Amino acid sequence: MIRAKLIPPVGSGTLVRRERLLRAIENVRTARLTLVQAAAGYGKTSLLAEWSRLLSAEGGVTAWLGLDAGDQGPLDLFSSILRSLELSGVRIESVAELLTAEGFATTRALAAATSDLLTSVDAPIYLFLDDAHFLTTSVSHAALNELLHVLPAHAHLIVGSRRALPIQLGRMRVREELFEVYADDLKFSRPEIEEFFTVTGQTELSAEQIEDIGSRTEGWAAGLRLVSLALRDGTHQYRLGADIGERRRSIGSYFAEEVLVQQTPELQDFLMRTAPLERITPALVDAVTGTENGKRMIRKVESLGLFIYSLDNNDEWYRYHHLFSDFLLQRLIDRDPAAPAEIAIRASDWFAERGHPIEAFAYAVRACDHERAAAILDRRCQSMFYNGELGSIETLATQVPMKALGRFPRVLLTKAWLSIIGWHFTDADELLHSARQRLLQLGASPEAEIAPDLDELNFLLVHREMMLGLFTDRLSETEALWRKLSEMPKPSDHYILGTLFTSRIYIDTHRLLKSDVASGAARGREHYARTGSIFVLIWHASVIGISLFRQGSTDHAEAAFDEALKCAIRLNGADSAQAAIPSLLLSELLYETGEVQRAASIVAQYREVGREMGYVDQLVAEFSVSTRLRLLRGETAMAERAFADAIAFAASSGFERLRLAVAAETARLHLHSGRPDIVGRYTREGDISLCLDHHMPSVGMTTIDELKAIIAVRKAQATGKIAEAGRVARRWRDHNHASGWILSAVRWGIMAGGCDALRGDRNQAYRTLLKAVDLAREPRFLRSFLDEGEIVMSVLREFNSENSHNGAFIATLTRLHDEETGNLSSRAPISDASLSEQDYTHMVEVLNTREIDILRSVGNGRMNREIAGTLGLTEGSVKWYLNRIYGKIGVSRRAQAVKRARQLGLIN
Repeated sequence: MIRAKLIPPVGSGTLVRRERLLRAIENVRTARLTLVQAAAGYGKTSLLAEWSRLLSAEGGVTAWLGLDAGDQGPLDLFSSILRSLELSGVRIESVAELLTAEGFATTRALAAATSDLLTSVDAPIYLFLDDAHFLTTSVSHAALNELLHVLPAHAHLIVGSRRALPIQLGRMRVREELFEVYADDLKFSRPEIEEFFTVTGQTELSAEQIEDIGSRTEGWAAGLRLVSLALRDGTHQYRLGADIGERRRSIGSYFAEEVLVQQTPELQDFLMRTAPLERITPALVDAVTGTENGKRMIRKVESLGLFIYSLDNNDEWYRYHHLFSDFLLQRLIDRDPAAPAEIAIRASDWFAERGHPIEAFAYAVRACDHERAAAILDRRCQSMFYNGELGSIETLATQVPMKALGRFPRVLLTKAWLSIIGWHFTDADELLHSARQRLLQLGASPEAEIAPDLDELNFLLVHREMMLGLFTDRLSETEALWRKLSEMPKPSDHYILGTLFTSRIYIDTHRLLKSDVASGAARGREHYARTGSIFVLIWHASVIGISLFRQGSTDHAEAAFDEALKCAIRLNGADSAQAAIPSLLLSELLYETGEVQRAASIVAQYREVGREMGYVDQLVAEFSVSTRLRLLRGETAMAERAFADAIAFAASSGFERLRLAVAAETARLHLHSGRPDIVGRYTREGDISLCLDHHMPSVGMTTIDELKAIIAVRKAQATGKIAEAGRVARRWRDHNHASGWILSAVRWGIMAGGCDALRGDRNQAYRTLLKAVDLAREPRFLRSFLDEGEIVMSVLREFNSENSHNGAFIATLTRLHDEETGNLSSRAPISDASLSEQDYTHMVEVLNTREIDILRSVGNGRMNREIAGTLGLTEGSVKWYLNRIYGKIGVSRRAQAVKRARQLGLIN
């Protein structure tokens, strides 16, 4: 546990000032990082403490942090920095809220907040981090490196460690930002050894004895301290040669013969029986020793200087020097092998009773009482999840064998939920199976001490099964489980009750059912407000945003995504996986409404991190936006690679909707580019029925069925079944419109209008498209029209009147389309008199080779079927091309196209 102190402790190394090291404080004042690295007992803490006092006396702001082997996540580290700054008089109100994030504030967010605070301090800042070797996890290493990265120029980090830390030192050396002190620098020289014994009262030592002590201890500060303690009472004389030289005492021998043996039996027993404790306080000592003299004995140990350090300013918590503690623990084991485990169990009980489950758990594990550890985790795991302590749950669970965890279904169900939101669905299935089996056992033979509330646990099991169905897009199964939960006795857990409303909205959205989003959102929030959880609002607001966007309420949808993003940034930082969830969903909304650059920026920022957790929706959004952006830039090959990459990710994760979204987008691209033979790429057997009517909408269908219908319609268009495709598109349009899903209704209406145009009925096409425009105008759905290309845009351009009800919206569409494609201005009349030679040249330039071949064939009087046979296309593809050509050369009829081909010099 990291402990912040206003005044650093006195180390075990020395009581004297080694002037050569104290003078090095000038380097500390200028270095970005001062690293003091040596083995235990070399006086690192003493040196850092002296530096701290000197710098504080000069008017610098000093903060002292000491570490032990407890939990050291990023929040612990940065919280302690901020608390110690507060002890030094720095106001931290501006970042205090971040400290309540309990495991969900990311390293980057914490570092940025700390940097901002340090920048505001108008004085040199010195952050002392002692015993940094206890930072052993990758997240703690990342936190330390991030801290170094963001330190302002007037802030300096001083680190003491027993071993090398994963800090990038090379660049800092080159930039002269690093000051390094190692064991050789910390060794006492002969004059310093003499001064040490003079200060500690051993003035009777001869020069020869001083030399021998220096040789035997090699200038090791702890060794000098041990010799000093042995000589302190004046009865134990230091002898040269054979006595020490022959026995070559180890550190343990020093402790045994020069320290422990000189203490009373009562104190020896106290020292050994408290050695298994990471830190001690009188009440804990009394609990594990069964006495009431803990306070007196701690004061006695402290007064004798027996390698004990205070951990706080109130002298409530202490710890032994690590080497001394290790020695005492071994002596206890030698005396009574069972004692350490017994003491650990008592400590576990003591911490558990006082509401410290993490330390209670740690002592249970130390005692190898895995059943006890699992029981502690069982009582705590769900609240840890709600508080966002996901990493802590995983860390604790890995310390307990699965056999022990398997007896506690609440732990299994919490781990399953973690696996679900992190897209580890196989692991979730296995955990749910284990939980299910255990609940069956408990139901047959209840064990009240483990499962006092079997009904609640069974509810949680069904809830996790529902969440697994939701995240894996098994929506029929998800709805069935939701209905089952609705009929079961409800728990008093408001977090769980809130998720039922969020899940209902998500189910309705993807089962294309009418949904009262506002009501469900409000009721969900009522429950979440009672939990105080911010994390759950990321998920809740994202679902609300998805539904509102698809209902055509784009302003409210954007507000929901913004709320979710603010929560994510507040807890985890702007670059976190949680921030990617609403951000990628927002990118789709921005792209659709014409804010292409903002959408592109979001996708670039979150493409990678967005694949760590969340909803399938964000993956579909990222894929859709990123590939269409590539196509806008003419990067077809990169788009094709993106298709393959998304398919591979969908397969590895089991995301069926993502696979079908890729297949649908591929079908659109290949149809528009005249490659009908591969319109069905990435589809599987069973995706598309031979009978197109089987893809008509009906009650119970989902967005997965809708994607299959889109692919089927595209394939029908490619094979010339235009009328059948149009009929299916109209039915889907009407179905979604009636259910309130406006975005889907618009997109189906556009496809239906395209089919009308391909059949040659451009008047009907315009009427169909006008219905889609009428729905799209208010939410400003633009890109669905633009991305459908020339077929749609040439019809809108031909018939639009800017004075009509939808005229301004259509004019915006045609202007954007012309800007992107380089076509003639939509305002240009078809009259030949209005076209210049430059216009004709431009027309030829915007036509690709295939389009020129088709236009030349049309000009020579060939029918679509003949052209298809000659060029190896389907008749439907020829129609697609002709409509693209019409838009590019400013015509709307075949006869006009023939005339234009002649004007362009393509035919005689």
